Amino acid sequence: MSKRVSAIIIISLLILFLIGGIVLHSQSISGGDDVGEMQGTRAVESTSPSQLFMKGYEEKGMYIKQASDILPMVEDGTALILDVRSYSLREDNYISRSRHIPMSELLERLDHIPTDRVVAVYCDKNISAAYAVAFLNMQGFDAYLLEDGLEAWQDAGGSIITCPT
Repeated sequence: MSKRVSAIIIISLLILFLIGGIVLHSQSISGGDDVGEMQGTRAVESTSPSQLFMKGYEEKGMYIKQASDILPMVEDGTALILDVRSYSLREDNYISRSRHIPMSELLERLDHIPTDRVVAVYCDKNISAAYAVAFLNMQGFDAYLLEDGLEAWQDAGGSIITCPT
């Protein structure tokens, strides 16, 4: 994995952790005659979506998959390739059979992504894809960054559609 991709993922994770990484705790305190003591408080614990994402970070291999691992899954229908690039970039070329949902429309089009398949996300520089992977995993999807995107897909034997200009 390139240093740039690693840095993007780490920065994305830090941002997510800072935004949503709050856990609320209160300790249970039992009886006593001191005026300053509280009686009967109960423990409250809440886990944010970003904490769940961070928990899966190691379990899911940093949410990154190689094209050579995803290609057979796409062929047997257990994975979907998601292109989060802009419309103008999609017009140049794209991975065959990929679904196109620009990053700017991802939230409003979540219902277009199947929940019963692995989702491999790509874009032109892996920045939007890294954010999309984090967001999708926090929404309950099994999403991964397709490492090195189009180029790696083609090197693994996958088909790229090039649009005439």
